[in-house]
Amino acid sequence: MTDISLSYIYFFYGLAFFAMGLAVLLEVGRTSELRLARSLPWLAAFGLSHGGHEWVEMFEVMGYLPTGWPMGPFRLVVLIVSFACLATFGLSLSRAESTSGKTAMWRALALIGTSLGGMALLRFWFPLSEWIATASVWARYSLGVVGSIITSWALVSQGRSFAQSGMARFGRDMMWAAIAFALYGVVGQMFVQATRLPPSNVINSDLFLRLFGVPVQLFRGLMAVVVAIAVIRALRIFETERSQQLQAAQTTALEAERRVQRETFQLNKQLQEAINELSILYEMSRVLADTLNWQVLLHQAAAKVVDLLPAQAAMILLDAPTSATVGACAGFNSEGPGGRWARAYSVGQHAIAAHANSPDVHVEDGMLAVPLHAKRGLIGSLVICADDIRTFESKQSLLLTLGRELGAAIENAQLHQQVQEREELRGDLLRKSVEVQEEERKRIARELHDGIGQIFTALALGLSGVEETMPRDPDVARKQVGNLKDLSIRAIAEMRQLVADLRPPQLDDLGLVPALHWLAEEWRSRLPMDAHVQVEGHRRRLTPEMETVLFRIAQEGITNIAKHARAQRAGIRLTFNADSVTLLIEDDGVGMTPEQISRRLPRHQGWGLAGIQERAALVGGEFTISSKPGQGTRLTVHIPLVEQEVVA
Repeated sequence: MTDISLSYIYFFYGLAFFAMGLAVLLEVGRTSELRLARSLPWLAAFGLSHGGHEWVEMFEVMGYLPTGWPMGPFRLVVLIVSFACLATFGLSLSRAESTSGKTAMWRALALIGTSLGGMALLRFWFPLSEWIATASVWARYSLGVVGSIITSWALVSQGRSFAQSGMARFGRDMMWAAIAFALYGVVGQMFVQATRLPPSNVINSDLFLRLFGVPVQLFRGLMAVVVAIAVIRALRIFETERSQQLQAAQTTALEAERRVQRETFQLNKQLQEAINELSILYEMSRVLADTLNWQVLLHQAAAKVVDLLPAQAAMILLDAPTSATVGACAGFNSEGPGGRWARAYSVGQHAIAAHANSPDVHVEDGMLAVPLHAKRGLIGSLVICADDIRTFESKQSLLLTLGRELGAAIENAQLHQQVQEREELRGDLLRKSVEVQEEERKRIARELHDGIGQIFTALALGLSGVEETMPRDPDVARKQVGNLKDLSIRAIAEMRQLVADLRPPQLDDLGLVPALHWLAEEWRSRLPMDAHVQVEGHRRRLTPEMETVLFRIAQEGITNIAKHARAQRAGIRLTFNADSVTLLIEDDGVGMTPEQISRRLPRHQGWGLAGIQERAALVGGEFTISSKPGQGTRLTVHIPLVEQEVVA
């Protein structure tokens, strides 16, 4: 074959690889998730450098290179660089996902080092005139063949990956490129120029020419064209990937937009529900703040619940010792015993018992029962009736808040009424105290006038008689003086009794315990009733104010027993605790019913019990009473103590 024909082969051979290198170079730096994209710089370097190597050989064949230049070493260096880039590309592309890029580079450097080490050894076996050609052959064997096989295997693996990802046509392009690289490396790089290095002394380009009638460069060029076409076609996968990414991004954006729309709709819905709930709470708070009359408040609240929620009917039940009482209801018509009103009352009663263990909304018989909580605990239940109770399932938080507000408002209104009643009671007690004081003054004046006054008058008259009798009859005068002495002793006794009735001296001189024993002794001497005192705990003196309050409570309690109980026995128990004192007064008399107790405590019918309650409250104590007909009565006063209320 002529040099001109061979130069054309070199031209198209180099052009194929150079064009492939340029095409690959244009794709370098593309943002891609494919492993191929990270290995492309080495393939571009191979295409450009190997294409340049073939063009240098073309110019050398055509005689266009200047004489005297060391073209042999230059072509050897370019050949080594091109095949080193090819091997690095194959190793980089074939590495596993778990293998780092540094590992692939170390493997490439090891392969290149092995090839260069072999060339160094060949220098010792061949003279310099033969070494360039021998080293070129060795480079094709050690780098060209090995690099082509590694690259072919990497392209096959990448093609399978493309096929599994649904991009079969790019997988086929990779397969064609892999086949072309394999033929290019195994066949094209095995038939080299003839040298003394085996097996090039037998398998060489001359043998290929004799066997096929064409130079091996033509075969290499054809493979280069197939590689270039297959690789350039495969590079269109990046466009497909970009389209898929764009489509995925659009899909993601649309999905995100839909999600935002859904979330916005949900937020708007939640916001609207929150506004509605706030509106309900605001309207209810206005109703609850409108009045402090708790009975009026209950009726207004029940009507507002029916209007705002909305509901068909509502009932407010208040907890009581025996059974729940209906505080207010709205929306109920005249119904028989088994009607909705009766069912609502039953549900409310069950709910009050259930709320003691669970603070949640109670659902029963198609009705909702909301607990009414206040500072002192559960005070009742709000029963709501509706056609479809499921509409309230999402409003349980609102209902519980309504229950807490309503419970607090009811408690505040009841406390306000109790304060008003207490103020009225205090006013009545003050007036009664003034009346009692006036009565006591009248009694004292009467006692002084009728008793002690008459005695002193008799003493004065008797002394006048003694004065007249003494000169005439001393014996009679001596007898009159004895009678006057008895009168004076009687006057002193009545004076002491009067003083003791007002305030026993034992209370000031000896303390509360001796004063209580004196009180029991006095009542035992006056009535056929066994009165006794029992003291528990570590005895100690209290402040005068505290001892006076406890003594007056005990005095009032014993007085009430004497007046009303018709008891045979009465007991006073005083218990000293570490931080409190408890006074218990009990009897075995006729007792009282709860209705009698409730009538006696708050109003004028029972000033004794009301006075005890008021005295206990003045020192921060608590007063309780328990009684049953025929089983006597028990009064308990518990007063907490602070350090200043205990006298050392």
